[in-house]
Amino acid sequence: MLTTASVVEKSYLRFQLLLVLVLFIITSMQLNTVSTCPVLCTCSNRTGGISVECLDQGLTSIPSDFPNDSLSMILAGNEFSIVETGSFQNYSVLEFIVLAGCRIDVIQPGAFAFLFQLTSLNLADNNIKSIATGTFVGLNNLTTLYV
Repeated sequence: MLTTASVVEKSYLRFQLLLVLVLFIITSMQLNTVSTCPVLCTCSNRTGGISVECLDQGLTSIPSDFPNDSLSMILAGNEFSIVETGSFQNYSVLEFIVLAGCRIDVIQPGAFAFLFQLTSLNLADNNIKSIATGTFVGLNNLTTLYV
């Protein structure tokens, strides 16, 4: 025989289960959207991560607020002049970077540190006169480099 207390208890358990399910769905939806994208850039979902494009936007420094799961960054045609140490250190799954035509003069050692998944780096059409020893250390998967 069901008592009022057992009916209330079952209803409360159902409510808790429903609440957990709703929270799970909301969290899953948030994970499938592009979390943050710098102003003047376009971010789009790609299998396994995010593709970021900031083409010809007059940027003078590499933005630091890209989504952490960015797979590709196309930053061509900006005005960086320098690629600083650690510019990409928070993007460990990054596979592809285009910095072509950005008026880059200097690439500091460690600018591409911790990019163990990077396979392609395009530095063409810049003002780079020399590249310091160790600039590309750790880029074991790099198969394409344009300078």
